Amino acid sequence: MDLQYMVLSTVNKISDDIYYPLSNIRRIFMKQKILSIFEIII
Repeated sequence: MDLQYMVLSTVNKISDDIYYPLSNIRRIFMKQKILSIFEIII
């Protein structure tokens, strides 16, 4: 049971380490896209 908990917490930590930077990068790209669309319009 302890081992299972350790494995689960490790997997959760790794997935957090992977997911959050990815979502941040996606957000930055979306901002850039929106900005470039505005630049095209103007």
